[in-house]
Amino acid sequence: VLASEDEGNSAIVPIFLSYVREEYSCLDDAVLKHQDLRHPDQRNNNNDNSNMSSQPAQPADLMDVDGEDESAGQDACEEQQTKSSQEGAKKNRRMLFKTLSTMLSLFSKFIDPRSAHKAADMKQLMLQLLCHRDEDIQSLALQYLMAYKPDFLLPYRENLFNLLKETGFRDCLTHFSIDEESGVVKSNHRAELIPYLIRILYGCMLRGTGASTTGKQGIRLRHGVVLRFLAGCPSEEVKVFIDLVSAPFQSLIQGDVATSAPLPALDISHVVPLRTQQGFLTMVGQVFSHLRNVIPAFLSSVLRVILCITSWVGKLLKMCRAQAKSKVPAEELLDIRIVSLLRTLRQLALARLTEMFDLFPHWDFEVHMKNILEVAVWPQLGALPTECLQHPTPLMKLLLGWSQRRRFLGYFSAPTPDGMHSSILHYVFACLQSAAVRPPVVQAIMQMVENLLNNGDEQKDADSLEPSAKRRKVSTSAQSTTNLHTNVSHERGNVAASAGGLAVAQCPGTTGENLLLPHLHMILEHLGSLVINGSSSAGKHSSAAKKPNQGGKVPLQYLATLSRMSEFVESPSLSEKLIKAFLPLASKSLIYGDALSNVLLTISHLMQRVPDVEQFILPLSRLLATVKVRSARQHLCSSLKVIAASCQQFQKVADIVQDLNSWDPKRLEEPDFERRLDAFTLSAEFLASSSEPRLVLALVYSSLYTIHQVDDIALRDCACHLLHKLIQRLAVVLEGADEDVWNKQVLNSVLLPALQQGVRSKSETVRHEFVALLSEAVRSLSGVCPRLANLQPLHTEDLETDFFENIRHIQMHRRTNAFRFLATQLEEGHVPATTTASFVLPLANSYLDTPGSDHNLVTQVVAVLAALAKQSPWPRYKSLLQRFLRLLVRGSDQQKVYIRVVVSILESFHFDVKSVDPALFAETNPMVPLPAGKSHAKDSVSQETEKKPAIEKADDSESQQKKDSEGEAAPAIDKDDDVNEANNDAEIEAEVAQDVARSSNEDMEDEAVLLQRKNTLARRIFTSLRCDIIPELDTVLSRKVADGAGGNHRLSSHENDNADLIVSMPVALAVVKLFQKLPEEIMHAHLPGLLLKVCNVLRSRSKDVRDTAKQSLVKISCSLGPRYLSWVLKELRAALSRGYQLHILGHALHFVLDAMVETITAGEVDDSVVSAMQVVSEDLFGEVAAEREVGKIADKVPEARSSRSRLIVQLLAQVVSGDEVHSILNPMREVLKTTQSLKVVHCVEECLRHISLGLLANTAMQ
Repeated sequence: VLASEDEGNSAIVPIFLSYVREEYSCLDDAVLKHQDLRHPDQRNNNNDNSNMSSQPAQPADLMDVDGEDESAGQDACEEQQTKSSQEGAKKNRRMLFKTLSTMLSLFSKFIDPRSAHKAADMKQLMLQLLCHRDEDIQSLALQYLMAYKPDFLLPYRENLFNLLKETGFRDCLTHFSIDEESGVVKSNHRAELIPYLIRILYGCMLRGTGASTTGKQGIRLRHGVVLRFLAGCPSEEVKVFIDLVSAPFQSLIQGDVATSAPLPALDISHVVPLRTQQGFLTMVGQVFSHLRNVIPAFLSSVLRVILCITSWVGKLLKMCRAQAKSKVPAEELLDIRIVSLLRTLRQLALARLTEMFDLFPHWDFEVHMKNILEVAVWPQLGALPTECLQHPTPLMKLLLGWSQRRRFLGYFSAPTPDGMHSSILHYVFACLQSAAVRPPVVQAIMQMVENLLNNGDEQKDADSLEPSAKRRKVSTSAQSTTNLHTNVSHERGNVAASAGGLAVAQCPGTTGENLLLPHLHMILEHLGSLVINGSSSAGKHSSAAKKPNQGGKVPLQYLATLSRMSEFVESPSLSEKLIKAFLPLASKSLIYGDALSNVLLTISHLMQRVPDVEQFILPLSRLLATVKVRSARQHLCSSLKVIAASCQQFQKVADIVQDLNSWDPKRLEEPDFERRLDAFTLSAEFLASSSEPRLVLALVYSSLYTIHQVDDIALRDCACHLLHKLIQRLAVVLEGADEDVWNKQVLNSVLLPALQQGVRSKSETVRHEFVALLSEAVRSLSGVCPRLANLQPLHTEDLETDFFENIRHIQMHRRTNAFRFLATQLEEGHVPATTTASFVLPLANSYLDTPGSDHNLVTQVVAVLAALAKQSPWPRYKSLLQRFLRLLVRGSDQQKVYIRVVVSILESFHFDVKSVDPALFAETNPMVPLPAGKSHAKDSVSQETEKKPAIEKADDSESQQKKDSEGEAAPAIDKDDDVNEANNDAEIEAEVAQDVARSSNEDMEDEAVLLQRKNTLARRIFTSLRCDIIPELDTVLSRKVADGAGGNHRLSSHENDNADLIVSMPVALAVVKLFQKLPEEIMHAHLPGLLLKVCNVLRSRSKDVRDTAKQSLVKISCSLGPRYLSWVLKELRAALSRGYQLHILGHALHFVLDAMVETITAGEVDDSVVSAMQVVSEDLFGEVAAEREVGKIADKVPEARSSRSRLIVQLLAQVVSGDEVHSILNPMREVLKTTQSLKVVHCVEECLRHISLGLLANTAMQ
């Protein structure tokens, strides 16, 4: 027991201070000042505290809680080694906090701390504990300080203690406003209160949010709240917070930090704890984000600490690498467990440097650049081409940040250390030479290139410097060796460059371009490889590169950069290589708009370096027909002008093309009509006198563009007139000595494809212009072109019957007559189907695809397609059918028309595959059974019953595969089906030509070869049917039926679904007719599934849909014949098995029997009598009969109002054989045996009467 208060003070305070100094400060990681990084074996054995502090994986403070994990983390082995030490550290920390809280609770009871022993030391210690992470310790320290009863603290006692509570922290901070306008804090208290408040808030930031909260996310939110709270404080008050954050590094920032003083040396046994360094870097990143307006005053101190950390980390990592090679003395061995943390620190430090350059571009970095380059750039620059391949490294991001500001460009020219390349950008662009470089890295590098090129055009900060007076124009040969040394003057404007092996030409330019030019060949070679090599990294990993308008394998954003870089290329070989790479890009319509303009601008620049430019006349001339963008056409004309400068014969053509694309300088977006009309006149004169076809093609393609794209009637007429002149010119020259050249370069390569493409145009006016050209070609070139000669029967001298005149007549009945005439010619075989499909079929498709077309016209178009299908070989037939099937699946307003077309094409199936040996099909489709011999239909049904699941499964699999393939092809179909078909014409016509050649040799071959060829064609047709056609037909028929069992709600509208079901029913009949033309085994494999789909439609709630399905089922049954009645009845019973469906079943069965009774001979359907009588019994004497008495059911289902079973019994009795009459009578006898109802007896009596009527009409009973 203490004798007095003074005696207690003098006894307790020294004990407390000794505990804090000798135990707590040495064991708590949060207050450790140094860490020993040496290997445990090399540490001083008697320095236990130092041993404990050297554990690098222990969490330390705020930075540990909210550390930005920018590295891959520690290895599993390292985690296993440090797990036990972490658990021990946590136990020690909890014990330290508990002991410290117990002692502080005693001191918080002091009434007058001023009279305490060593009061000054105690107050200073309490101020330090006010920043503690533990809530209780903070509260006890604040109680001790409140005992001083300071005037600036007592008025805010409640607010300060509320801030220490976990609950309501944000609300309390919001209400405790420190703005002068709010009046919460008095102005005379502010200077002394704010340091206390900041210490409390700093301790709150160190504290975790608890296990039941959002963890690190919650901590970041709390940090943001506190920092936003401090953002309203002036710089003098924020300095308190900055001092707390940088307290472990006070020795580094003493004195003048605004100079490039050397960084302190590294002592591995006496280092600021690594976790403390990580926390500092993390906190600095948050400070940059929230305190951007007040932080510039402290940037010098912060930057020096960041540079010191970067320097230490670099040296430590270098020592670790040397240690791995056993090149380090034993006394300098490091703890290998710190490697992962060191890498994280390096990434964080470089990230903070990047943020500084980005957020504070006007701050003066000059005095620190020497240290920045030495510790942050040079150590990692050499490894950049190997480390920066998967994603941009922090160093790459730092260099990218430099490229965004003009004032930082001089740093790229800084002298490099000995043994390194003289340019920083050399290592950046060396990444592009690796095959493993990924798109994110390429994107960062290309962004850097764009920044360097745009530097002279866009001023990004107010301190931008004057552009340099010189620009280098460098030959970028791939074989040349770049060795550029640059020195930056005081103005950063004059860059002196010397290149070994490079031809350097002086011209005005900007600093950014001067830095970029020596490395241009690396960039251009990479971009060229992206186009040439389909397996380039940017093409593999970028999904956007696979979409239209993505520049092939080159992303769009690179094309604008490339167009600017191409201006400086002087290597002929590289220029020619790039032109050949980018020409297919523009010709295949892979790009459009600004991207196409950039590509053509690039080609225009590169053409000036190529010696042999005449090789590009034809490729560039073709682009005149497809390029639509005004700027792109101007660049294309510039390229033709470059060719004209080297080829005098092409000079006049280039001038004419320039005039054909001229625009009125006095009017906005209006062509210069006078120049264009005069140019067409000159074109006609040049065409009449030219003897070289390649010179004419540029004019021809320009005329084609005018017809397609220009709306002015005068210009379009002039273009058509020029093409008429071309056709007349061809009629003359194709009979001369130059026949092969004109035929190959003009007729077959240009004119005929242009006619085929023109008749596919969406514009009716354009189609009619090309029909007129086609008519002229048929009239003039039939003698020299066999394909056009095939269309000669469509051209007659009588304008009333001439197809080409009638098809473009304004009166619809004249167009109808034209298609009627065409159908007649096809049916009679006067016009080959192949030629018709190429030139005339697109005209027919245009009317089918146009809603509101004349009904009679559409009918004749369908007749034309049917006649064309009947005359077409298999490749053309398949292509025609698949086009309309895909249109059906896609869905449009023309569904009914497309159904009619599909039905007519299926009915025109004319290929003889029914007589082929079924064994050939079994080889193609193992699921189709081989017939052992003829069997009864009843046996066939049983066989099909066993094999049906497997078959249906196979069909489903094929259907799914087809859907997948259609999904991939859908964009092409959606874009333009006619263009898609045109792209396949060459392949189809080649197959047709082979078939024709084979058929012409049939007379010279023996029977065995002909049979083998016939079987091969049959297998080919069957494979296409099984894998392509039948799955697509199945998709058309597999429409969702809105029944009461599932799917849509009964109150929802099904008009659209019902309409689809109604119009798709005729397809089922056409498919059945198709199956009948195939071998019987094939039909047996697919017929059950088809019948089931039709029967499922009968489940619809819509009476119109059911009526349509009944009619289709009747037609299908009549087409199949009595033999397959049992198949139909089986699928009916399977589909209609419960509830209201049983009422529909009886009516459907009566419809089928009533339609077929005239074609059935007695005994043909005996195998169906038992099954039919089961339906009758259920309908007359079962639950169905009882439901018929319910009025509500009859109101919803009209079939439930009456029964057709008596008529079914009569029809069965009419066609049954004598041996099966008992099958009809037995159900009646069984009912009479069991019933006692007079009503049932009367029903049986009525049935017997109908049976007698049927037997009287039965021919077998005569």
